Amino acid sequence: MDAIIERVLPGSRVHIQWHGDDDAWRCLTAADVELDRRGAATPVGWRHWAGTPTAVIKVGVAHERQRWWVLAGELPAADSTIVVEIEDGARPPVERVADRVWCCEWAGPPSVASVTVDDQISVTADFRRRAHYLPGPAPDMTEGRGHISRER
Repeated sequence: MDAIIERVLPGSRVHIQWHGDDDAWRCLTAADVELDRRGAATPVGWRHWAGTPTAVIKVGVAHERQRWWVLAGELPAADSTIVVEIEDGARPPVERVADRVWCCEWAGPPSVASVTVDDQISVTADFRRRAHYLPGPAPDMTEGRGHISRER
């Protein structure tokens, strides 16, 4: 059995996991990972990798009094190039997990980001919609479970 390869994004503490035996990946908040490790929750969120550039997950979480926005998706090939551009022109660094999955994060207000895979726009992710906020009031930004949604 292959071990799970995991990348923990430092700002949001979101975990991107790759399970080589099953060619599957998932994106979990720190709270979900803790429940999973304690056996307090049924393992969720595994999705079969198909190399589909439009298979993107977006997550919004609050951590250390900031809102963090995370995108993760499938790499069509190990040498694929991924560029994420936020509407203000910023380009957060994109990381890879097992050359099958990519991920990135940034802090700030809700915004729109475009994902370009191999020089072609694949997905536009809109974090301004209410569904991508954490439950609870925004001003205190208490740490908690994020809302995960999938875009195709």
